[in-house]
Order: sequence, then C-alpha cells, then structure tokens
Amino acid sequence: QNFSGLELEDGGGRGTSGSHWEKRLLMNEIMTGSVDTRSVVSKMTLALLEDSGWYQANYSMAEHLDWGRNQGTEFAISPCNSWKGAYRCNTTQLSGCTYNREAEGYCPIVSYSGDLPKWAQYFPQANKGEINGPFF
Repeated sequence: QNFSGLELEDGGGRGTSGSHWEKRLLMNEIMTGSVDTRSVVSKMTLALLEDSGWYQANYSMAEHLDWGRNQGTEFAISPCNSWKGAYRCNTTQLSGCTYNREAEGYCPIVSYSGDLPKWAQYFPQANKGEINGPFF
C-alpha cells in the first residue's frame, strides 16, 4: 500500500507543531520536535529536503530508522493502538525489552483522575493513557 505523505506533528508549541515529523511515527528521527540522544537522518527527511527543490539528496547516506522498521505502510497510517509487538504496550509499568531490544524498558501507562481528550484515548477506559510521551 502506498501513501502520499507523512503526518506532521500537531503537538508542541509554534516552533514544533506543523513543522516537524509526528513523534509517534518517527520517534528518534532528527526532524521530530524533540531531541533524542540517538537521532538519525532518515530517507523520509532526505526526501522532504529534495522535494523542497533546494537540495539533491544522497540516499546512500541515510541512517536506519529502527522505529517502525519492516512494519509496512500500515504503521504510518494506522492508529497506534492497532500496532503489534514491541511497539505497543497495555500493561501498567510492565518491565520488558524496548522495541529495538537494546535496553530494558517499561510501559508508562497510568489511570488519570479524568477522561483524556478524544485524540489521546487509545484504551477502552477513557482515563487510561501514557505518561507524557509521544502518544499523549
């Protein structure tokens, strides 16, 4: 399945919203709205720069983006509660491997005192969600 573009960030302030890749889709890509210690320049950013008409990209220099790797276009166009495997967790504070199996991680899911906004509801319980991460 093909898609014609990649979602831009709708969170953050004026300098982030609408001008960076959606964090939940490209996690540690350098053009997301927050810094990661292991940021990479992916083919998506090189394609964006080339499409601007100002640059000619050398795609052989692109770095591998582990987040969503080999998950297909469904990963980019489906809501995160439909993702499978290590990209999704639903048990509060459950310790386990991170998506890339490089470290121990945990599932930062909590129950809030009130319902979350509709766009942040990925669980059957409207008050259950992540602690300030890319999905919230």
